[in-house]
Amino acid sequence: MHSAVIRIISDLKQFESLSATWNSLLSKCQDDNSIFLTYEWLWTWWKHFGEGKKLNILVIEKGDQIIGIVPLMKVEYKIGPIKFRTLEKISFTSCNYVWFTKPENRQEAINAVLAYLKEELSKNKLVLRLTLVPEDSRFLDLLRTHTSLVSEALVIQERIMTSAPYITLPTTWDEYFRSKP
Repeated sequence: MHSAVIRIISDLKQFESLSATWNSLLSKCQDDNSIFLTYEWLWTWWKHFGEGKKLNILVIEKGDQIIGIVPLMKVEYKIGPIKFRTLEKISFTSCNYVWFTKPENRQEAINAVLAYLKEELSKNKLVLRLTLVPEDSRFLDLLRTHTSLVSEALVIQERIMTSAPYITLPTTWDEYFRSKP
């Protein structure tokens, strides 16, 4: 039996080659599904705002199947003479979704992601920076639960910046119209 592994997408040709697979997988991940995770949204964001950043998309594979995707990028910040490098979500300010994976593969996927983070963050002295992630995010919950099992060196620091009211919308217009009084 194969365990899940991470393959890194770091150039545009590789990113482009995922288009059909990307949305097919996303459609099977209802609870992690969002327009902000579609190939089209992230590809367009990258084309317009990706300059000066490096693609670092995590493709989670089990055997010959893609079971999840974590669209990340590497960014270097400079504050005066100080530089620090981060691993962040692509479209970090407009997207509060971090990943998508088939529900039946969620445990294997988070284990593969955490193993990757443990190695990558320590080896390259990076900080994982996830902004505007909802408190009830499945990814964040799995990260909170499993981080200490992988390494004591990985620490989650959370800061609530503000609370924004929102309503949960139905997935289709038909559902919306049926819900109206």
